[in-house]
Amino acid sequence: MKPLSVILGLIALNVSHLHAGEPAPAAQLGASDLTRYVATHRPQSGLTILRDANGRTVGTANSTLSGMMTFRDSNGRAAGTATTLGNQTIFRDANGRTAWTATSAGDNMIIYRDANGQTLRTAHKMGPVTIFRDGAGRLTQTISPNTATTTAREASGRMSGTASTTGAKR
Repeated sequence: MKPLSVILGLIALNVSHLHAGEPAPAAQLGASDLTRYVATHRPQSGLTILRDANGRTVGTANSTLSGMMTFRDSNGRAAGTATTLGNQTIFRDANGRTAWTATSAGDNMIIYRDANGQTLRTAHKMGPVTIFRDGAGRLTQTISPNTATTTAREASGRMSGTASTTGAKR
């Protein structure tokens, strides 16, 4: 029995090394949980820089006191907007079409739906950490804010992106 457990351990170790060598998927403006978090938990004003796991800038989010946030890709092109009205945030793509909505369902939960009303994700706030789950309830990402940077981690624990805001009041 012992040789079998050693073999299984070696297989698991080799598979984890293969997974660790894969590049992490880049955060996508408007589609990633980090972008959704920034849109719904935006600072009052200021520029938020969104970076992937390798530290490359994927885009920016500029929020205003009026409740609108403008997303731009890494080349400065408009990528979309997010507008908060009451308990709902509406994210529109660069062409002005509704891409998804986020609706508060109590103090600690947000439900994300696509333009057709289908549930895409849910987010549960547990203390400072926000936990994202897909429509089937599987953990997809956690978002952990601190004083300088908000960090997104995949379900496996691997960092997938960061967001840092300058010139803002939280």
